[in-house]
Amino acid sequence: MVLGATPEAEYATGSVALAPGDMLLMYTDGLVTRPGDDVGRGLSRLVRSLREDASDDLQASITRIMRDLGAPNPRDDTCLIGIRVPEAVRSAG
Repeated sequence: MVLGATPEAEYATGSVALAPGDMLLMYTDGLVTRPGDDVGRGLSRLVRSLREDASDDLQASITRIMRDLGAPNPRDDTCLIGIRVPEAVRSAG
């Protein structure tokens, strides 16, 4: 069920541990789907964009993903939210 689609919807909860340097992306289907195109192709484009991204800058990564996937999608809503866990800071001592 799409989040927020109906007030009666129930959702399971879960958790995942993120390590330093990890990035978590949450997006609507408008990022990866296009009329007449298979969702698998859109997901493959997203994975390819992520693999080519060497930036530690979250905003630069999101900008690149949006560009690579042709977002915003004029036929569907497109939302991409991301967080990146900072790398551990090493002490100088």
